[in-house]
Amino acid sequence: MPFPCDICGTVLTRENNLTDHIRIHTGEKPFVCGWNGCGKRFRTASVTKAQDSNGTNKHHSVIF
Repeated sequence: MPFPCDICGTVLTRENNLTDHIRIHTGEKPFVCGWNGCGKRFRTASVTKAQDSNGTNKHHSVIF
């Protein structure tokens, strides 16, 4: 079942992807980097998880 964005019309295949996509329009960034109190915010949880598990010990080494 497709999930269209009411703002721009982009159609996504999963409801959670639509939720993440809508944050592009709203500017909401509810997920916070926990690395040594960094506090940088992201719109998807997967980015913060990638930072935690990238194993490089380099802060924000994920390409955004």
